[in-house]
Parts: sequence; structure tokens; C-alpha cells
Amino acid sequence: MQYTYEAIFTAEEEGGYSVNFPDIDGCWTCGDDYADAIFMAADALTLVLRSAELDEESIPPATFKHPLGERDERVVISVITDEAQVFITTAYAAEVLGVSAGRVRQLVANGQLPAKKRGRDYMVDYAAVKERVANPPKAGRVKAVAPAQEAKAA
Repeated sequence: MQYTYEAIFTAEEEGGYSVNFPDIDGCWTCGDDYADAIFMAADALTLVLRSAELDEESIPPATFKHPLGERDERVVISVITDEAQVFITTAYAAEVLGVSAGRVRQLVANGQLPAKKRGRDYMVDYAAVKERVANPPKAGRVKAVAPAQEAKAA
């Protein structure tokens, strides 16, 4: 989906910009300069909206012409969420899955949950976690096939 929202950029006294999306609760970010603030605003908006889509939450309609302070300016940010990947911590993935963080790390190590290494831990693909919740694997271990049975199957 494509979304367009108004962002309020506030020039900070010490440099850089704070960014707020008045229509989206909790969607704040900042940037070291104007270009960085635009990039960070688009990234924050994409992640918040993609997370809402994955959680099947309602997305508020965009409104424009919000009131401005003396150091504020309006910037319209448009994003496409179709290809956006949202990553969550192993602790939050464990909470969603109802398992321990260690079990999430095992699933990542075994290639059963896609993740990216960040420092000493992993950031887990949220869509894959939601898919695993919707379609849990069958309980128990996978049965090993005897070598004689493998030869007959071939």
C-alpha cells in the first residue's frame, strides 16, 4: 500500500531536526540534518504502518495543515509498505510466540526464522513470526527415514 502523511519537522537549537507525524500516535524520529530527517521520517513511517498492517490494526486517515510552532515546517512524506520488512527483538519474538528467547535463537540458528545479526543478538523478521503463530508447526520431532527406505523411494 502507498500512504502519504504530513510530518512536522522542528529545527532543534543544537542542530538537526525532530520529526513528528501528528496523525500517527508514537511515530517520532529525528535526523542530524534535513536530508537525514527526511530519510528517518520515511523509515519510521514505513515501519509503523507495516507493523499495523501485519497486526491487522486500523490505520488512521491522513490529515493536513496541522498547526505549526515558530521553528516548525510541514513536510509531506509518502511511503510504500508492500516490500517493507519489520524486524523485532528476540525477546519480543519470544513473547509473541509464547516461547523463551533461547528457543527463538534456536529457531534462528536452525534457519526456521529469518533474522539479521545485530550486535550480540538477532533481529527477527516480524512477518515470519506472525506466520509461525498463524500456522504453528506440528508437535514432536521429525521422524528419521531409514537408509533402506530412502533407496526404495529413489
